[in-house]
Amino acid sequence: MKDDIVPQFSVIPTRRQFISNALQSAGIIFCAGSLAGLIQSCESNESPSGNSLNGTQIDFPLNTPGLEALSKVGGAAYKNVPNQNNDKDILIIRLTESSFLAVTSICSHQGCSVQPPDTEYSNIYCACHGAEFNPESGKVEKQPTTGSATSLASFPVKYNSVTNIITITF
Repeated sequence: MKDDIVPQFSVIPTRRQFISNALQSAGIIFCAGSLAGLIQSCESNESPSGNSLNGTQIDFPLNTPGLEALSKVGGAAYKNVPNQNNDKDILIIRLTESSFLAVTSICSHQGCSVQPPDTEYSNIYCACHGAEFNPESGKVEKQPTTGSATSLASFPVKYNSVTNIITITF
């Protein structure tokens, strides 16, 4: 019978040990939450535009106020379309008499606004960190000074020369 008795030991931590263990546990929980937030912000930083095509088609007559620059080849204009492109402007560039490019106006590097091609820059340009994008496709031509960028999200554009209307699919 003596062998059946197993002594039970109970270790009661000191107050200092209890507080130390509690703070270590809280630190682990806090760090895990912060790490998850950091990873999520990095993922969204890689593509701040967050675009995905939803199939919505919207017509824009080229005589719409704000789009007048699109009347000539090489012209560019910004257009905000509610509930599309995360409510950020799109950049529309007239490439030829009958073709257009529509891209997000938000740089894929860190979310700054991009500038259309002009006399100083022949590419779409992000002044924040120097990224440059092809003005005919939105593809990266030059990486930013720090980090990296991906191609600008683009939207298909159709042009009806009879009605002088572009249709952009989001």
